Amino acid sequence: MMVAEATAQYEIVKSNWEDKLAEFIPDWMNMNKMTKEELEARLAKHAQDARDGKSVEISKTFSDLNKELGI
Repeated sequence: MMVAEATAQYEIVKSNWEDKLAEFIPDWMNMNKMTKEELEARLAKHAQDARDGKSVEISKTFSDLNKELGI
């Protein structure tokens, strides 16, 4: 029973987080609304940016995002 309750709670939190995040993300950035080709192109661009040193530390990115979303 505890696993089922934890899973249900996770789905609620996940849904709330996704709903809140969706308020800030334009459709062109939402990978669920991209074609396979658009997603592959975006991922290739980001991979090249990372190779070129154009990146931000992930912990800083999530910290900033959490502050902005009030999480």
